[in-house]
Formats: sequence, structure tokens, C-alpha cells
Amino acid sequence: MAARHFKTIHSGAAVVADHRRDAINLAMAELREPAEQISRALGLPASYLQTYLDSGMPATLPTAIRRRLAVYLGIPEQSLR
Repeated sequence: MAARHFKTIHSGAAVVADHRRDAINLAMAELREPAEQISRALGLPASYLQTYLDSGMPATLPTAIRRRLAVYLGIPEQSLR
């Protein structure tokens, strides 16, 4: 079953929401770390995670990034599929 995506307008920017992004946002809030810091910790450009969360790009995370992100956030990788 494909993940449901929907866009809403928030402060003039399109926001893409689905279960994967919700899981990431929740874990980031619990860690109290900004997306920029997490992206850099994973060896990605500073804007990578924020772009994924806000713009939905890329539509799905590459496997290697998904695995590293799950470990970093302390959440099951399955929640990011």
C-alpha cells in the first residue's frame, strides 16, 4: 500500500505530510535537535533533511540514508519506509 501524501500551505510553503515524515518530526522533537544538525551528522548537506520534510524531495529516502537516520533518531527503520 502506498503512503498517503497531502500538501497544505503553511507560512507560504508547501508542506508534505505522511507517516514517515511524522515519525522523523516526532523523533527530532524528542531529541531537540534541528534538521540541519541531523543532516550534517549523517554526512549530508545541511538542508537535506529539511528539504525532505518540507518539500517532499526526495519522495522517499534512499536506503542507506534511511538506515543511518533511523539509527541516529533511535527509531525502527520500518517506520521510515
